[in-house]
Amino acid sequence: MTQVATVIREIPKGRKGASVMQNGLTELQAAFVREYATDFCAKAAAIRAGYSEPSARQTGYMLLRNPVVRETGTRFGSSTHTQIWGGQHDG
Repeated sequence: MTQVATVIREIPKGRKGASVMQNGLTELQAAFVREYATDFCAKAAAIRAGYSEPSARQTGYMLLRNPVVRETGTRFGSSTHTQIWGGQHDG
């Protein structure tokens, strides 16, 4: 099995959600995972998680493609949720 290289943008110090938790997600990313599980709408979940509203659509799209966010999302829900996190629905 090959490893996937992940490029994660560095978050400036002092910015909300900048601290990385034990599971490898920032506070904002973890909030996005929780919010996305409620209605599977990436844009709405990004806004509710605390990301900027003008860029929420793109942010949600990028978060759904982040391997750490995606893995956490599949562990967070049921088998139906796993199919959705697996890319069959982008919100």
